[in-house]
Amino acid sequence: RREEKRREEKRREEKMSAQANRVMALSEWKRKEGKTDYLKAASHADGKISIYQCDLYKFSSAVAGKFGGIWDRGALVAINPCDRRKYATLLMSLMNNDCRYLLDTVEYNSELYKGPPFFVSEEDVKNEFGGGCDIELLESVDAFGEKYKSWGLDSLIEEVYLLTLKAH
Repeated sequence: RREEKRREEKRREEKMSAQANRVMALSEWKRKEGKTDYLKAASHADGKISIYQCDLYKFSSAVAGKFGGIWDRGALVAINPCDRRKYATLLMSLMNNDCRYLLDTVEYNSELYKGPPFFVSEEDVKNEFGGGCDIELLESVDAFGEKYKSWGLDSLIEEVYLLTLKAH
């Protein structure tokens, strides 16, 4: 099952990189004294894929332009739920008109575990991104395992959405 999941993730990654002009991967990073605000942590040889390590809320299209693809594999579920609107606004500002944004979320009984990763429902995704993006649920998978049992959970669903900017 793990191998199958890895193959599926690899297939999605290859598909996205083939379609995108540039892809940005986001992760949270705490700024340390003396460090620059933006660090290009890695870049593919052809320049189509770049990974930035930075203070997320100081990043803008002025740093690297707009992106043809974004893969969020843990940023939205890691940030404080009260910051989701700010996060969504920033991400939508980084999308070029034909950007394809893969968003990976988790759903579980939030009475049993408070996060992080934080519970993000389809309704949450629609509330934060629905004003500017069309949203398609691509996959919903039972991802429950021993790790999550140790958190006191009895189930965990991983969902992957495709977000694209609405035509204006």
